[in-house]
Amino acid sequence: MNTQEFIHKYRSGDVRQLALKGASFPDVDMKWALQQIAGYQRVKKKLPLWVSTPDVIYPPQINLEQCSSEESARYKLQFLATYASDLNDKCFVDLTGGYGVDSYWLSTRFDKGIYVEQDSELCAISKQNFDTLGASNVRVINGSAQEVLDQLDEVSLIYIDPARRNERGTKVAALEDCTPNILEMMPMMLEKSSYVLVKLSPMFDQHAACQQIPDTVACAIVALNNECKEVLLLVSSKHKSSLDDAGCPVEALNMQHGIQQSSVSIIAKKNRPLGSSVIAYIGLEELVSHHFLYEPNAAIMKQQGFDILSARYADASLKKLAKDSHLYVSPELITDFPGRTFKLVTHCKVQKREVKKMLHGEKSVHLTVRNFPLGSNALCKKMGLREGGEIYLFATKIAEEYRLLYCLKSD
Repeated sequence: MNTQEFIHKYRSGDVRQLALKGASFPDVDMKWALQQIAGYQRVKKKLPLWVSTPDVIYPPQINLEQCSSEESARYKLQFLATYASDLNDKCFVDLTGGYGVDSYWLSTRFDKGIYVEQDSELCAISKQNFDTLGASNVRVINGSAQEVLDQLDEVSLIYIDPARRNERGTKVAALEDCTPNILEMMPMMLEKSSYVLVKLSPMFDQHAACQQIPDTVACAIVALNNECKEVLLLVSSKHKSSLDDAGCPVEALNMQHGIQQSSVSIIAKKNRPLGSSVIAYIGLEELVSHHFLYEPNAAIMKQQGFDILSARYADASLKKLAKDSHLYVSPELITDFPGRTFKLVTHCKVQKREVKKMLHGEKSVHLTVRNFPLGSNALCKKMGLREGGEIYLFATKIAEEYRLLYCLKSD
């Protein structure tokens, strides 16, 4: 049995157990085979096109962890179509190519593309994968982002996804500490392209990033299955003037099991905090007439588009529990709310005796804390509860009182 036959036969097997059987397969490059099997298993859901295509090669695990999912890569095309409708399709450059997922999907829109990566092994893997996947219009360059940018002719789009770790492997939280430094490179990138598309980690404050890069024309927060994955900034000095007064749209999108939840956009204006004048708050005495509770998805939580939610569902009598609780209630079910929906059964004070009475002795719950002084583990321990079951508890503040809300998942 050769290496490829081994990979195909055991690609669903236990990698650790297969490693112990290496001596039984003398004709197999076991290190390479195990890397391919582990990679296949890791991206089965993340990269379905890759795993369904024979002869695709998988890099070491760290590169698979850092690469975009197919869903988020395809969304970038949608984002460009919405906010850069005048973008021509001649040529894109991906200055930080990585495993090439974003480069591949960009190549489906553009006539040609340039993939840049300073890791020679990753370059070789990506080049073979581009050929295997049919992306013959992508040119692969092994080099640094800055070196390639210095020699680059004018292109339609530059895409860049800077590393968020320093030389010691520590995560950084400032744009100027990323590698490469996109703030230093931005003037030249804008000079050589119509648009620059920047991908950032969700740990970055998107509003601060828009302020640091004043030519930002649009921003998107992308979540998959209610977990924030990336922040996108679309930058253009050539197309900024008409947006100076209106401000920068910040879109929040959650893709739940492949289905896009309703996106929410806000307008972030320079030197003006997000407003809250349209938000209606509920009093504790009103809660009895509100039968449904809503938790916005992770993208909206990061976006802070709470006033937009309140305005969108004002006709449905949507009300917020408290300024920093970020939970909503309504008397009737809102079927298209972008987040989780629950039936609100009852509530009580945060006292062990009251909780025991409310739950009729049940101890298994799913506990979420919002705007509450204790974490979920500490509160569970204090109340004598454990994780599990069909009851959802929200520990939060309503008006000026802390309460526990007893909920069931809405169908």
